[in-house]
Amino acid sequence: MSLPEGCLTYVKWKEAQDKAGKNPWPQDTAILKRDAGEYVGFIKLVAGKN
Repeated sequence: MSLPEGCLTYVKWKEAQDKAGKNPWPQDTAILKRDAGEYVGFIKLVAGKN
């Protein structure tokens, strides 16, 4: 399931990494901003025990 505004969440996370100097792939921030959720999203994954 893709989260609504998932790409925006991902961008905010990458920007926080940029500010902290902890972004291993700094080029991703610009790519995600340019994509604006058209192709890239952020999913919610939940596991359960049956």
